[in-house]
Amino acid sequence: MKLQKFIVILLVFLFFSCGSKRLSNDEVRTHLNALDELENLLKKDFDTITKIMENVANFTTQLYSNPIINHKNIDNYVINDNGVMHKRKDDGKSAVFVSGLHKVDDRIKNIVYMTEPLDSIFKAVMDYSYEKLDTNIVQIYYNDRYSYNRIYPFLDVLVQYEPKIDITKFNFYYLADKVHNPEKKVVWIFEPYVDPAGRGWMISCIVPVYYNDTLQGVLGVDITIKKMMRKYLSKDHHNVMILHKNGTIIAANNHIAELLFIPPYEEHKYFGTISENTFKPESHKILNHKIKEFREYFNKLLTETVEYHYFEYNNRCYHFISNPIPEFDWILVKTITNN
Repeated sequence: MKLQKFIVILLVFLFFSCGSKRLSNDEVRTHLNALDELENLLKKDFDTITKIMENVANFTTQLYSNPIINHKNIDNYVINDNGVMHKRKDDGKSAVFVSGLHKVDDRIKNIVYMTEPLDSIFKAVMDYSYEKLDTNIVQIYYNDRYSYNRIYPFLDVLVQYEPKIDITKFNFYYLADKVHNPEKKVVWIFEPYVDPAGRGWMISCIVPVYYNDTLQGVLGVDITIKKMMRKYLSKDHHNVMILHKNGTIIAANNHIAELLFIPPYEEHKYFGTISENTFKPESHKILNHKIKEFREYFNKLLTETVEYHYFEYNNRCYHFISNPIPEFDWILVKTITNN
């Protein structure tokens, strides 16, 4: 009787275990094809942004090689007692902030004045983003070596930035310098960080501007994680999560967060100005997952090539299909469950 009972229990286990519900090869391939489509969409959009930024960088270089100052606009700016230079009011164009880290002398003033033509370029880029990229880009800016920031759309820079802030110490500047980017090419920041300009969690595309072989500044555009989830992780891809290869959860909607027992997406709360690089906390590292089975799977995912994996937890079978994007240091992970 004991042997018969054991056999019955074993058969029941096998029948109801994940092994009996394993996805077929055709099903796995269908899900992989869907991830391929998402990868291609991401690459297409990001490649378009890369080309845009290359063109903006070429335009900016020309401003340095042939500087023209419109003296009519000089009165638009003011220098505060703390040494900060900024626009007097919102003129519908870019905001301007010169932190005063370096004394705002005629040399720095002239850089601000001669780069005013960027305003029309910035607006054109944002208009294109709204029309063609589904509002993928949320802001565009130029930061120079003297901690001068020109950014569009306009924002209240005196509230958002600290006087004397050193912009060159932030990743959206130094990752484009000669040490980190000797090829002087477009650089993507694919690990989310907090935007000092108040937009929350984001990734960025940056490109250096050189003149006379000297890094004059760095141009950039930002894509918020919130916008990414709305565009890329809704509808057909609502059950997909984006992981960085270091284990950081880049983007996961509330459905996936609840399904995988991970922290839901929360926008960064600004209790003060951002004065240093701020990245996602340890709670958003997938290898710190509180459940052993999930930790083991994601450790395998990050260290091995695993297209399809499945296991059972709490009477639910989890199927994971993954697709790495090496160029982004990302992994797309699709989760399917059955009870």
